[in-house]
Amino acid sequence: MGDEKEAEAGDYQIRIHVIEARQLVSKDDGGTSDPVTKVTCSLCPETKATTVIEKTLNPFWDQTLIFEPQLKDPSELDMATVTIEVWDSDLLGDDMIGAFTVELNAMVYTQKDQEMWRTWLALTDTEGDEDGVQGYVKVTINVLGPGAPRPQLAPWPRARVRTHRCNVDACTYQQAMSWSPIRRRRSESTMRARTSRKR
Repeated sequence: MGDEKEAEAGDYQIRIHVIEARQLVSKDDGGTSDPVTKVTCSLCPETKATTVIEKTLNPFWDQTLIFEPQLKDPSELDMATVTIEVWDSDLLGDDMIGAFTVELNAMVYTQKDQEMWRTWLALTDTEGDEDGVQGYVKVTINVLGPGAPRPQLAPWPRARVRTHRCNVDACTYQQAMSWSPIRRRRSESTMRARTSRKR
């Protein structure tokens, strides 16, 4: 499963790199959405969000959201979660597109480098009546424990829309944690190689 690391008390930093989303369902009359990703962590009270990208079903954010909880008891990490939600932004109220909840200890902290690396997550509607997958979001999540270095982040790039046709390889997204980060990296490399051959 990777380099399992035992949790300890102290200051943590949880980084969620929201890379992009693809094949989102449309929520607007024009057949598109205005996507924004909102992230909550069970260890922190606040909600953090990316910028809104208008009129697209394939947004590209490349933005990192950071939570900095202080754990007095290492066991708090055992049940800790990060919930990633993609919404359609609207002046009259945002509409849920889909969400995915990540178990931080089992799916990130006990993995190699305490990381979930460039993983596609299948979004489901947890608030409405929509069945099935509502789209996919690609993220990297890092859990940096006490004493771990905190690399500086570059300024957020300008969010943009993917203009080419997008397909998500079914082998690279998650509905349950079953593949190690190394196998996911290899799968993603295979997907890129297949795409290059098709061109």
